[in-house]
Formats: sequence, structure tokens, C-alpha cells
Amino acid sequence: MSKPLLCQNCAKICPLTYSSRKRYFSTTEYGGVLCSSGCAISWIIINKKCKRKKSKNINLNEGNIKIVCR
Repeated sequence: MSKPLLCQNCAKICPLTYSSRKRYFSTTEYGGVLCSSGCAISWIIINKKCKRKKSKNINLNEGNIKIVCR
């Protein structure tokens, strides 16, 4: 069994990543492995303010939240 993924915003284990099909939240502009939509919004705000992570320069979908299945 594979390890569950950690949220890059709050460092907690993402709840839907225990199985072989891992599902987590991410953002279109800044990426990231995030455990909830609240963490995704916080991730967007932090990265937009600090500019420590370069955005992907997506104008149409700037700051959208997506659910990723791997």
C-alpha cells in the first residue's frame, strides 16, 4: 500500500489519498497537493501575496480549484 499524501498548505494527511486511487485538491495557477477547498483558497492567497512560487500564467482559469485523481 502506498503512503498517503500530505497537504502542502497545512501539512496534514489528505483524507482521500489512502487508497490506490489518490484524489486531492489542486489549483490551476499554482499547483499543489491540498486536502480541502479551504486549503486551496489559502494556498492561492499565500502564493499570490508572497510571489515565492511562479504562476503558470493562465489568464482564463486564474486561481481556479480542481480535483486531481491519480
